[in-house]
Amino acid sequence: MDQVNTTSEAVIPAAPVTAGPVAAMPTSAASLMAKLTLADTVIGSAAVVGIISTFLPAVSVTVELFGEKRTNSASVIGDWRGKLGLLCFLAAGTILFLMIQKIVPATKNLLYGLLAACGVSALMGILLLIGASSSTSNVPTALFKVSISIGTYLFLLCGLAMAAGGFLKAKEQKMVGPGFDVVSNAG
Repeated sequence: MDQVNTTSEAVIPAAPVTAGPVAAMPTSAASLMAKLTLADTVIGSAAVVGIISTFLPAVSVTVELFGEKRTNSASVIGDWRGKLGLLCFLAAGTILFLMIQKIVPATKNLLYGLLAACGVSALMGILLLIGASSSTSNVPTALFKVSISIGTYLFLLCGLAMAAGGFLKAKEQKMVGPGFDVVSNAG
């Protein structure tokens, strides 16, 4: 029978281990919420609801033939504008998270990326509504009833809210440029 030596020795480090310059992550939701500004709340909320809205129906089609009704719908993500909008919502949420947690320094390029994601998501919402409206007008109403569904309206609302939040974030960061003049004459 083999004997196994199970003695353990404590390993003592040669140099004491100290904390580095990494900022501590907030441990509670309350400490995270305390760090949020109005712009952060608007962009974050719109990004989360916008992601959910991409999986909702954009257009519903009802067919009635021989007394039988059948309804089918297409989701927002089924359209190219929905896919691009989803990418914008994800990008804005990720950039905002990085800026809030201070994982990366908040540079102008990061802020420009956030503003671009917010602006493109608003544009995709407008284009989706225009596309859905044009698809409802080209259908003969005798057989088909086409209606714009909640996903399209929610997608548009989230895109516009993100654009407004992006404008607030730019104003908060004191950006100066076309459309972002925040210099006030208080005299």
